[in-house]
Amino acid sequence: MNVFLGAYITGLFDHNNSCISGAIATAMGASKMTDYVFWSIHVDTDGNLHYNNVDLVMNGTVSTANAKCLKDVADAGTSGGHLKRIWLSIGAGGTSDFTNIDAILNEGGAKKKNLLANFKAIVKYLDVYGFDYDNEDQIGNVDVIVNLTNALYTQNNKYRFSFCPYGSSQPPFNSADYWVQCLQGIYTKLKVQPVVGFNLQCYSGGANSDPKGWVKKVEDAGSSTTGITDANALIRPGLAVEGSASYPAYTPSQMTDKLRQWNSQGGWIWNTANVLNHNGGNPSIAQYASAILSGT
Repeated sequence: MNVFLGAYITGLFDHNNSCISGAIATAMGASKMTDYVFWSIHVDTDGNLHYNNVDLVMNGTVSTANAKCLKDVADAGTSGGHLKRIWLSIGAGGTSDFTNIDAILNEGGAKKKNLLANFKAIVKYLDVYGFDYDNEDQIGNVDVIVNLTNALYTQNNKYRFSFCPYGSSQPPFNSADYWVQCLQGIYTKLKVQPVVGFNLQCYSGGANSDPKGWVKKVEDAGSSTTGITDANALIRPGLAVEGSASYPAYTPSQMTDKLRQWNSQGGWIWNTANVLNHNGGNPSIAQYASAILSGT
């Protein structure tokens, strides 16, 4: 079984936007994490890409001075022998990324061309496997997810996608119904399903999320409308690590227990900076990778 052992990678730059990725690169390379999710990509109104507060790709050209900070982490994973997939997570709370993307795709023309050229450039530079959608713009617009996926998949049908929702009790844009509708819209549009995971946030706003309930939602929708034949494999819970400001926060053994309760086939941690900032990095990222593996 190709288990998803994921880490949302944060803390690569300091408050002066200087790269400080060394400790994270070392920790990731020494772990068995298979999936590196770089959080977070932001899209401005012109379609240029930023990694949090630093420029990443402008007008089709990668800012190698900044992108190398991400690449160093990926290279450490490759050297460690366990990295299988690199993901770019788009969006975050308090941003307008998907609002900007929606406007750009609807307008078309030079801005759309720039947006897609920028994604293509960073994919080539980092050897990106896929894109993770963390749509927290508070817009219940299914079309923006469908249209972005269509545009990216049309650009390269090797791209794969994941969703990063945080709870069915939240407003429509983050409910299970919303994200299942996105699945259905993509499948209807493309006639294939390139979405391979829901990275379900089971902390903070998603603290009450029940992965089994999300599995049932996807199953109830039916494979004929979603293209998903194994709903349980699709839902990958994400848990906050010990010492995190997010709640609830888990030790490795607690994480293993939760994943077993949910019968999960993969999982991920929020986030690398929280691991390293807690008591000198103990428990380690390697311990959390082992915990996920033990729980699946």
